[in-house]
Amino acid sequence: MRTHTIYIGVVDSKIGYWDQNRQPAKQKRARRKERIAWESMSGEEDFTVDFGAAWPFGGAPTVLSSTNGSIPPHTVDDQARLAPPYKYTVSILPSGPSEDPEIIIDPASD
Repeated sequence: MRTHTIYIGVVDSKIGYWDQNRQPAKQKRARRKERIAWESMSGEEDFTVDFGAAWPFGGAPTVLSSTNGSIPPHTVDDQARLAPPYKYTVSILPSGPSEDPEIIIDPASD
């Protein structure tokens, strides 16, 4: 299955999101069983990704923490709901900005 990478960077004190094709990715579409990873644009910023209780991946919800600016791919569960979108919070560590992008599970995404 396909792996999506969401790149995270701070631009003008705000968090920006791009996918592996350099397209905006504040709202990212993915299919069930596809994989999603996060990486810092600079490769140096540490960050967390927190979905709270609404978790699109298999297993119990957890806060994902980057190591060396990267969070490895997680597989979207084959039972992930299609709506509403999965909102999550990205926080730049140790005390940088935070923001709430979303993952949209879309059976028709490409």
